[in-house]
Amino acid sequence: MKASPVSQNTQINFEAGIKLTTFKRIKNASKRFAKNLIDEPFSEKQIIKRPSAYTLGVCDCVSGGIWDGKKVTLFHIIPTQENVDNLPQILNTLLEKLGNSDKKLRGLLLGGATHQRSRLLFEAFESFMQSKKIPCTTLKQHKNRYANAQILFNSKKDEWLISNFRINQHINFLKQQHRKITKAQIMEMLNYSYNKIDISPLDNLYA
Repeated sequence: MKASPVSQNTQINFEAGIKLTTFKRIKNASKRFAKNLIDEPFSEKQIIKRPSAYTLGVCDCVSGGIWDGKKVTLFHIIPTQENVDNLPQILNTLLEKLGNSDKKLRGLLLGGATHQRSRLLFEAFESFMQSKKIPCTTLKQHKNRYANAQILFNSKKDEWLISNFRINQHINFLKQQHRKITKAQIMEMLNYSYNKIDISPLDNLYA
């Protein structure tokens, strides 16, 4: 059965933070909801909806989530030919998880690479966000396909945690130097990591 379309109401009255952080911080934060992990095989069946959730090892995969103010619908899709062929069902499952409601939605989309299967997956999720009018922060195409990105959403803080090898190393270095992380350094970390960066004006980016 085809899922009902989600609301297209974009009048947002809640905020989400996006915090760049270390692998250690994500590991510690995930202990409180360790069962809410998206793990292999990174397909449609692993799409989950929880108050808080996380996933690890995002390289040329497409990952992210949609938050409705109470729960996050998290996904992590590996660019196999099977998943590319199954895209309509993957997006329909995402719709079913979101449900048909007037809840206001906010999205995050991260990952991908320049090869064809990865591009097709990422562009399909971009189009999904746009067609449903979901405000979305996009971090597209890892400059290092082995970046091993990690993302976690914590509903208690209404906050995304994001890390990868570059972010982890840079933040640990700055902490060792007892230096404050500036906005310019945050953007430097992102520019080093991704080919396309589009921060939603409705999101608050910090480290």
